[in-house]
This record gives sequence, structure tokens and C-alpha cells, in this order.
Amino acid sequence: MNRWTMAAGARLRMYGLLAIAVQLLLGLLASSATYTITVYSNVAVTGKAGVADSVNKLLTDFPRAISVSSLKQSNSQPSSSELASSNAFIIYAAGLGSYFKTEGLASNPAKLSALAEWIKAGGSLILADGAYSANGLLQNSFTPLIDALLGPGQEAGCKAAAFDLTTRIFRRFNPPSFFGYLPVKNFRYQADDTFSALACKSGFQIYSSNATKKTFSRAAALTWGLGKGAITWSGAKILENPSGPIALVVAAAVVVEPLALPPPPPGRNPPPPPPPVRSPPPPPLRASPPPPPSPARSPPPPPPVRSPPPPPPARSPPPPPPARSPPPPPPARSPPPPPPARSPPPPPPAPSPPPPALSSRPSPPSPRGRLPSAPLSRPPPPTKSPTGRRRPPPPEEAPPPYGDYAPPPLG
Repeated sequence: MNRWTMAAGARLRMYGLLAIAVQLLLGLLASSATYTITVYSNVAVTGKAGVADSVNKLLTDFPRAISVSSLKQSNSQPSSSELASSNAFIIYAAGLGSYFKTEGLASNPAKLSALAEWIKAGGSLILADGAYSANGLLQNSFTPLIDALLGPGQEAGCKAAAFDLTTRIFRRFNPPSFFGYLPVKNFRYQADDTFSALACKSGFQIYSSNATKKTFSRAAALTWGLGKGAITWSGAKILENPSGPIALVVAAAVVVEPLALPPPPPGRNPPPPPPPVRSPPPPPLRASPPPPPSPARSPPPPPPVRSPPPPPPARSPPPPPPARSPPPPPPARSPPPPPPARSPPPPPPAPSPPPPALSSRPSPPSPRGRLPSAPLSRPPPPTKSPTGRRRPPPPEEAPPPYGDYAPPPLG
């Protein structure tokens, strides 16, 4: 073993002894101090009266003496001045009662801020139970209050849980911490136990089960540091059963410990303190800039700025195609000319008068030696032309000239 290892071991032993001495001193101071305690007594949250009596019994049963100068009750959240005169504020919630909703902290940020500032100044907020079942699921009415007090980004992210039968539960603190004076180091959960559990992402476990391959670690009591004060939760139903190690957490939490840290696992030395951080080497000296050139030599004139070439002329867009005129409407067709009126056929020519009838007197005697002339023949009747028009009658022939009718000779 070299000298560096021996020196590190000596420092660790000294550090451990100093921490134990500080905690012993704090324990002695705590045992000699007196405390003023306020108990929330609104039946809408507690379910019934009698919480102050249960708290008084737990303070009496705790193995270490806790001197209480005043134990008072309040039906609502105390004012800032009333909180300032109290060392601990104990809230018990049973069934569906919710302190966060009853006091309207979601809609009254000033009221929530007053409670948080009192804790940061050194107050101890102690919460008990809060478990209930809704639609077959386990819930806890204190989870929104814890998250709101820790602040954005520091939420505990707790979920209600329960212990299986015969689960072994361990105390995570040892003396001289006040939580280390709780009387039972470990025990198994039984069917007649009346406390609930939380599974949280942050907080120091006071009583909890070990994690397994199937389940996460579940706590029956936890504490969170906030400024100089603390928020502590216990799953005990102190109004029904004000006894047992989980219920006695309420009494132990009255004394606020600045370093509420769980002890290291048994059989292992605490890790050595981190090596001192080596300060980075100083940065190298920067060389001073060279002196400016002498002003006698004027700098050469800057080259003429070449004007950028003119942009190419914008190409005019092609003319739009001429709009096609609609085809002219077809000329109106003039109605066909009426058929020429058919001139009536010319009236048939009046029949020529018949030739004068021959008188009944005997024709004059033909001249001598001549026979009487043959009778006159009549022209044939006019025939119709094939076109339907009547032919004009042929010109009438002139009768032959009368002959020299001499009477026939006698005898």
C-alpha cells in the first residue's frame, strides 16, 4: 500500500468521524429544543375528528424525547404569520379528501407560495396517508401537492402503489439521524397492516422494499429537502392505527435534519472525495500587434470598382395568339320565290259563224254544158294539241266562186 492510498484512507476516516460528530451535535440540540406543531383538522380532508390526539400519542411513543411547547389545530391553511410561529405542520388525508383541492391551491398561487416559502425557511411539512381508489386504480391525493411545492422541473413523479404480502420492508436511516431512531429496522408486510406505498422518481426513502426483477422499489415513507426545511410523507393511517414504525415517522419528521441523506450500504467504505479540480493553465500571452505602417507612404488607390455588366434585356413575352373570331353566321336563306302565276289559258276562239245555209229554192241552173258543182265540204273539227292547248283553227278557206248556174234545159 503506497502513501497515497494511506493518505486517502485517513482523509475518509476523518471525514466520516466529522460527519458523525456533526449529526450527534444536531441530535443533542434537537433534543433540547422545543417545537410548536399545528395540526390540520378540516373534516372534509381528515374524514373525522381526532387527528390531534393521534399525533400527541405518536410524539409520546417515539423513543427519543421531543419537547413540544404547543400543539394547536387549524381548520384551514394557517396564514403566513401563523406558519412562521410553527415548526411543523401536519396534514392527514383519508378517503377522497384532498388538501390541494379543498384549500384551492391550484387557483391561489399566493397561498401555495406562502406554504413553500415557509418550508424553505426551515419548516417541516408532514403528510400522512392520502391513499384512495378510483375506478379500481390506486391514487394518492398528496401527489399534486408534493409536485407543486417542489416546483417545475423538480417534480417527484410519484404514483400510488401497494405492497405484496410478505414483502420485506427496510429502514434506510441509522442513528444519529432521527429517522434512525425508529424502532424497527426491517419487517414483512402483513395482511393487517394499514399503510400504503408510493413509487417516486426522487426523494429519500425512509422505509422501502428492495427492487426486484418484476417490481420497482416501493416506499412506505419518504422525505424531500426543500431549502432549509423538508417535506415528509408517511403512508400510515394514523387516525385508525397510531402505532407501528410507519406511523412513528410522523413524530420523527418534526425534527428537521439539514442533511437527510441515507447512510452508505453496509460493508462498503464511502467513496473518496473527488480530486480537486485543477485550474486550467493560463492562456499564452498574445503577441502585441505590429506597429502600423508609417503614414508617409500613402496606400495605393483602390482599383476602380468594375460596374457589373448590365443585365440582359428582359425578353418580352411572346404576343398572345390572336383570338380566333367566331365563324360568320350562315347567310339567311331567302325563301324560294313563289312559283310564277300561271296565266289562264286563252279563251277558245269564238267559232266562226257557219256558212250561210243554202236556201231551199232551187239552185240556179248551171251553165250550159256544165254539171252542177259538188257540195261544199266542211273543215274537220279542230284537234287538241298534245300539250293540252287547243290549236287555233286553220284559216277558213274561201268558198269557190259561184258558177254560172243556168237552168237545166227543158226537155
